[in-house]
Amino acid sequence: LRPNVIAHNASMAACEKSQQWALACGFVDELRRWALKPDATTYNILISGLSKGGQWMQAVGVLSDMQARSLQRDAYTFNSMISACENGQQWERALA
Repeated sequence: LRPNVIAHNASMAACEKSQQWALACGFVDELRRWALKPDATTYNILISGLSKGGQWMQAVGVLSDMQARSLQRDAYTFNSMISACENGQQWERALA
């Protein structure tokens, strides 16, 4: 069986729920190795995981990458980013 984005997203979601953000980041690299394109769900899971892990700067980078790839950002994306900024004590950025 060939890997697909849906299976990777499910694996990433499991990592995110168990606060294994570094492992979730690895799944994005794995997607690219298989020449698969991460989708908005992939990025949302990653931002949420980074937020929970206190990695606000990485979450900002993921959001920027999402925008550069013209992926649709939604309420979940922005709520996760606000949480990331809050967790990183970057409330000024959360207001921007």
